[in-house]
Amino acid sequence: MKRSRGKKAAIIFASIVINYLIIEYFIWRPLLPYVPVPLHSELGRLKALAQSSKDSYIPENYILIIGDSYAEGLGDWLMQTIGDTKPRHHTAHVIHEQSGRDVLSFGFRGGHPGHSYSFETTRNFHGITQYAAIGLKHPKDVVVYFNELNDINDELISAKIWLHPSKDLSLLADRKKVREIVFQRGADGQASIEKRWHVLRNAHMFDTFTKLVKLIYRNVVRGLDPLRASLGGFVDTGAYKQNWDRYKTSNLRINWKNGTLKYPENSIETFAFHSADDIRHGMYVFRGAMEYLRSYFPNANLWVAYIPSPVGVYTIQNKSISLRDRIRYPLREETGPPTPFTAEHLAAQSQRICDAVAQTTLAVGARFIDTRALLRERAHHIGYLHGPNDPGHLNKAGYTALAESIMAGITSGGSKMCDNLEPEMSKG
Repeated sequence: MKRSRGKKAAIIFASIVINYLIIEYFIWRPLLPYVPVPLHSELGRLKALAQSSKDSYIPENYILIIGDSYAEGLGDWLMQTIGDTKPRHHTAHVIHEQSGRDVLSFGFRGGHPGHSYSFETTRNFHGITQYAAIGLKHPKDVVVYFNELNDINDELISAKIWLHPSKDLSLLADRKKVREIVFQRGADGQASIEKRWHVLRNAHMFDTFTKLVKLIYRNVVRGLDPLRASLGGFVDTGAYKQNWDRYKTSNLRINWKNGTLKYPENSIETFAFHSADDIRHGMYVFRGAMEYLRSYFPNANLWVAYIPSPVGVYTIQNKSISLRDRIRYPLREETGPPTPFTAEHLAAQSQRICDAVAQTTLAVGARFIDTRALLRERAHHIGYLHGPNDPGHLNKAGYTALAESIMAGITSGGSKMCDNLEPEMSKG
């Protein structure tokens, strides 16, 4: 009798396990791209596979985009579509639709080359490959975003932290030392995945379900309505509304084909404040980060897409424009005072940084794409490529233009230098 009960229990247990595995591998995982964007954070190591810029949940022959919040796709387009099923909201979706190729993005908000290219990329890719039956192959093309807006600023504060206690940025000239540090960050990214890994993590559906139950409970306790609680409390279920307040009160004017438009005053655009030393020091770490990517994806075509700061996309009519710096410390940051710059200075500064990035890109055997000319041309004909609610990130027109610039660059094989845009930027 006991043996019969034990046998029945074993059969029931085996049946549960087999049925769970069928649901996990053949239903749950293929449905990941249908998980609402506000809940992607609850998908753990497989959240990148929930992206809808590919034909199936495991991409094939794909393009991998690496970078900061621009690679993540933050901005007004996401605000407008966040409640949609499989929303389109940034460059990855445009490239997928126009080229037919799968696209995966490892965008990390607040990222910069020394961190996002090494630690975050390794953690994301290695985290996915830990799961059974995933079989994610290396990408065919890796498109790395270099964001003129703040990559150097973020890089230098990070460097000061790992150069503690001296904080002497001149030490970054030691190429071997920088390479060791960046490669160690990559190793740390892999170790962070393996540290808490065990075979039961393969039960991703169950793991996600428990996270969602906890999240919904916490938000119900916080007094959120059931719908918002079901979405983790991260999304406003009301309709998206454009907010032009920062533009309406501005006295800055930009040219476009039908006349002029307003540009937000005193925006935070740190690139304008960099010294020649800042640029040089930033390139030391950028080179080490690119060498790491070349090592990690040895057979991929490696591209660098240079993305201009928002102000660099438009032709400013005023004689000067006031911008603010972001002053960062290890545990806090503050905004600097409004500082006036001429259009000529901003154009020259953009050119200096772009030239440095292009030279470093070619030095490590990667290919370079300068997106500034096409973005500026589109802004002249369309108007705003940023905002209005989030003037620091591209909108639908902006991400579409960026995608088309990247695709054109890949098709042409890239460029050996930056375009010279100084005369065009300074015209009134």
